[in-house]
Amino acid sequence: MKYHCPLLPDHIYHVFNHAVGNENLYRETANYQYFLDLAVKHIIPVMDVYAYCLLPNHFHFLIRVKDIHQLIQSYTIQKEKEPPFDTDWSKYVMQQFSNFCNAYTKAYNKRYNRRGALFLDYLKRSQIYGVEYFCNCVHYIHYNAVYHGLCGKIEDWYWTSFHTMLRVAPSKIDRSVVIKTFEGKHQFLSFHSGKPKISGDELEFI
Repeated sequence: MKYHCPLLPDHIYHVFNHAVGNENLYRETANYQYFLDLAVKHIIPVMDVYAYCLLPNHFHFLIRVKDIHQLIQSYTIQKEKEPPFDTDWSKYVMQQFSNFCNAYTKAYNKRYNRRGALFLDYLKRSQIYGVEYFCNCVHYIHYNAVYHGLCGKIEDWYWTSFHTMLRVAPSKIDRSVVIKTFEGKHQFLSFHSGKPKISGDELEFI
C-alpha cells in the first residue's frame, strides 16, 4: 500500500494521521469541535469530504480533491491573485492540509501550555479505486471507534460522519454522494451492520 501518493485533482483518497508518541489530539469536547471548524476553513475549499472519524489520538478523512477549476478558484480567493500556469496542485493541496494541522497544533499548544509537534510529520493517504473500495472505506472509517474499543456500536461514537448521513439538515459533508454510492440510506445502514472488509495493509497504521 502506497501511503505517500500525491493528492491529485478529482481523485478520492483515504487520509489519516496520528499524534506523536503517546499524545492525544483531543483532550476535551471543545478540541474535537475546534478541529472540525478548522477543517471547514482549510480543507473544504480544496476537498470534498465524504466521511470522517476523530479518535483521541488520530483521525480519518475520506476526501475527493476538487477539480482543477475549483482549485484555481480557491487559490485565487486565498492569495488574491491567479495561480501560475505551472502550479503543482498536489503540493498546493498538501499545503492546505499542513496549514490545517499547524493551526490546530498552535491553538492546542497555547491552550495546554505545551510545546513542539503534535502530529506525525507526514500525512498518510491511499487512493480509492472503485465503488466497492469506496463503500468499504466509508464503513471502516465509521467503524474505527468500535475497532479501537471506544464504544460497542458505530452509532455510539459522536465524532464521526455516520450520524450526518442519516440527517437532512445542511452539512459540510457531501453525504449525497455517499448515500447515492450506497444506493440509499437503507443499503447504507445494512452495509454498516457487520464488520468492515478492509484489512491487511490498510490497517497497518491505524
